[in-house]
Amino acid sequence: MVLDGPCTFILGPDETVEESPAGLAHHFLEETRSYWQDWVRTLAIPFDWQEEVIRAAITLKLCTFEDTGAVMAALTTSIPESPHSGRTWDYRYCWLRDAYFVIQALNRLGATRTMEGYLHYIDQIVARSGVESLQPLYRISGDAMLRNAGSTRWRVPGDGPGPRGQPGGTADSARCVRLGDPGGEPAFLRPATDPAGQPGVLRAAGSPRRARCGDL
Repeated sequence: MVLDGPCTFILGPDETVEESPAGLAHHFLEETRSYWQDWVRTLAIPFDWQEEVIRAAITLKLCTFEDTGAVMAALTTSIPESPHSGRTWDYRYCWLRDAYFVIQALNRLGATRTMEGYLHYIDQIVARSGVESLQPLYRISGDAMLRNAGSTRWRVPGDGPGPRGQPGGTADSARCVRLGDPGGEPAFLRPATDPAGQPGVLRAAGSPRRARCGDL
């Protein structure tokens, strides 16, 4: 098949689409563009490196989940960090410590609503758990990660080449795919301030050892 013009696909639930796919796609595109333009207008963008700062801010904002206020480490899972590295982690969770730095960066640009949502996210976790110590990471829903069920190892069948043409014999590196994260040690939270002396959100301390592929 050869395409000689734009082609629109709609992927979603089995529901009736009352308008043309092209018209619906255009409508979604305009709504998306309008959302991000309105959001960027609320930011305090510095004079220098404006385009780069805006792109970085949008990238950080894309990692937030507005329904609960969670901040994900990244929107990826099971992608090798590098050939033979053995690191194919699932980053679709909220690390409380790492999320603080995202909130801090967005705060400096004036995106304070993200901080409010994140504080609400932590408040709901504490209210439901009733404990004084928190785990390093939680699901975006605020549910705790279970230590014994937080990770699953998949092995991709076959002996073909790995990512970017790497040999397929590295089953414990590029071919070991993870879902979830084994981190489960408590994180202890303390108030924090940024370098300017302004109160921060929360700063989590603690760095649990990450299991290797053969540990799971």
